[in-house]
Amino acid sequence: ANVEGIELSVGNARKSAPGGIILLRRQSAPLVEILRGMLKFSTNLTAEVVGLYATLKRSGRPMSLRESAEEMNAWAEQALGVPDAGFADHSGLSEASRMSAAGMATVLARVHSDGRLKPILKRFDLRNEQGGIDRKNPVQVAAKTGTLFFVSALAGYASGPKKQELAFAIFTANDQLRGKVDTKNDTRPRGASNWNRRSRRLQQKLIEFWVNAYTT
Repeated sequence: ANVEGIELSVGNARKSAPGGIILLRRQSAPLVEILRGMLKFSTNLTAEVVGLYATLKRSGRPMSLRESAEEMNAWAEQALGVPDAGFADHSGLSEASRMSAAGMATVLARVHSDGRLKPILKRFDLRNEQGGIDRKNPVQVAAKTGTLFFVSALAGYASGPKKQELAFAIFTANDQLRGKVDTKNDTRPRGASNWNRRSRRLQQKLIEFWVNAYTT
């Protein structure tokens, strides 16, 4: 208002909203579409806002980000039977967050029955020896990636020719190499790209092994 040359007084506090008409209403996309975009583009802010709002709906009161993460940890233990969830936020950006691969796979397996998570996960294309997309590979994967310097994670669902689905979670990291990274100044630490490429290759081999071992 000031930019437009309009001076507004503070006014008096009211105990109830005055009558009037709605000048503008903006309706968001359905939550499932918001979550689909969040997972596809790794939108950390969306993850934090959705997590905070979920806590508000669950508890009936707003909480700080750390308190909200603690509420999510309690929910994971009570509703999903996962006692080792130790998130410090909802996006996973905090290095204080802790979660085992077994715990994450358990979460994925136990929420799979309602059929709402897998359809919004991004398809994860498997690669051939030349690095191109292996379109003849019978293994199908829908998953979420997580990548930092010398850290690579992949969690989701995989199926083979018989369509039996497996929930999986793979966390790989090299703490020694990551500890040498200056996160404020290093835009591309030496060896990070090659390390992540080898990690992704390992992830694919593990998924293919699990599908062949447990769905045939």
